[in-house]
Amino acid sequence: MKTITTTNGTKIEFFNNSKEISARRWNAFNTECIKSSTLGNTFEEAASKLDALNSHLKYQNMEAYKVENENLRLQLYAVYKGINTQANALIYLIKSIDGEPVDPFADPEELVKRVEETEISAFDLDNIIWEVRKK
Repeated sequence: MKTITTTNGTKIEFFNNSKEISARRWNAFNTECIKSSTLGNTFEEAASKLDALNSHLKYQNMEAYKVENENLRLQLYAVYKGINTQANALIYLIKSIDGEPVDPFADPEELVKRVEETEISAFDLDNIIWEVRKK
């Protein structure tokens, strides 16, 4: 387990490897990580998808163009709606917030909002996710 105290004083306890987490949580975590790596979270990442689209058009690779076009559409929608795919992945690693056990399957959207309210730093968020993925 790993505990982080956020800038607003909230203590979040995380599972920090696959040995500590249920298979259901692990599968949901990996699904969200795949979404995050496929879609991205920022307009900068969307710009890189535009470059890929242009490349597929240049070489007339229409199947790859269709896939990349759909990914870009979903990514722009997620950015517009404020959907943070990294935060969605993170919720499956949370064991407790201020000592209160967390069930990410009960209300995932509410849990994402709760995590965002803790003011966890982007640095901590990235580190927690990649620490677990490496193990």
